[in-house]
Amino acid sequence: MDKKTYLGNCKSQFDGDIIKWAIPLSKINELIEKGELKSYNFKDEDYLNVKIHKKKEEDEWGKTHYVVYDSFDPKQQPKEMAAAKPSSDDDLPF
Repeated sequence: MDKKTYLGNCKSQFDGDIIKWAIPLSKINELIEKGELKSYNFKDEDYLNVKIHKKKEEDEWGKTHYVVYDSFDPKQQPKEMAAAKPSSDDDLPF
């Protein structure tokens, strides 16, 4: 299991309809330079995947969620998964 890189806490608002999170870009850039975060390129855009998890309990500052770096890279998926993708030339109507 990969080491989790925590990127901060966040707060839900409006009965959970919105989750607000902010992080300085300098911290993201620093973690990328250290090799702790890796972006991937898709259609000439760089992406960074994160997961937002709900905390078991709201903390003393009202934070309800936390953010973790997600190291998934679609280009690094196992060959079995890539081979299992359905063909687009089947006879299904959808």
